Amino acid sequence: MVDIMTILAKFRIYMDTETSYGTKTKSKYFNVTRAFLFEMIEKYKKMQFTTDDINQYITKKTTGDKRANNTKYALRSFLLSIGKQDWVNKLKPLKQKERKKKFPYYEAPVQKRIIKLLTYPYNAMAWIQAHTGCRFREAACMKIQDISMDDQADNLIFITVSDYAKGGKGRTVYLRKEHLPTLTKLFKDRTFGFIVLPDKCNYMNNQKLDNYLDNLLTYYNQLLNKIGQSLDITGLSSHYIRHHFADTYLLRGGSLHTLQKILGHAKIETTEKYVSVSEKMATKELSSMDVPM
Repeated sequence: MVDIMTILAKFRIYMDTETSYGTKTKSKYFNVTRAFLFEMIEKYKKMQFTTDDINQYITKKTTGDKRANNTKYALRSFLLSIGKQDWVNKLKPLKQKERKKKFPYYEAPVQKRIIKLLTYPYNAMAWIQAHTGCRFREAACMKIQDISMDDQADNLIFITVSDYAKGGKGRTVYLRKEHLPTLTKLFKDRTFGFIVLPDKCNYMNNQKLDNYLDNLLTYYNQLLNKIGQSLDITGLSSHYIRHHFADTYLLRGGSLHTLQKILGHAKIETTEKYVSVSEKMATKELSSMDVPM
């Protein structure tokens, strides 16, 4: 058994010093752990807990869906942070995530039509995603002052995404310099702040901005899904556009390891799952092979 007040103090120190998690992930994990400990103290009047308490909490919270797994991942990381590796092994196995659906490839003219059918700022976000392969939040939260044109890179613009990359970890998004005129049109005469989001977002605190982005993404995906139905593309979404970028990059001869860097994946296995080998891609690769007969 573990004393709750002691581990709370240890966990706070761990969260302050841990570097493998981003700011948002650490905040989420801490909030999940705090909610669990609060329930142990307030509801069950316990100052100590066991692995059975953790398993019962996860099962009761919600069964089998994404939220249950997130809760389990958070509490598992928490146990590791206080040196309870043997406890982790006693937790119920995490449910395997459903296999991600394939994203059928569509041609570039279709992509241009999708962007044209969207209104601002959604068309701007779709354009950025289509040309960089970045995530929705990375596209939405790019800032004008973070655009850099390095003289050593003849054909690339570097855009630093610091606060809203996945997990809160900063990363660099790449854009070809030929697209600079289109990019500058998005923020016109402004020299500071978000490229796409309205000026009011520059003055929001983190919580308000998070809520704003959640609502923005929901409506953005609704618009894309509606457009996808008119173009006979099932399940068109912000994430779909990111997959399309990955397919297009490989079709044009890009390597999987370079794509991993562009998409911001920590592991190559994630990039491999990301990419769907469509019939068109397979045909193109086979036709270019010089196989002796």
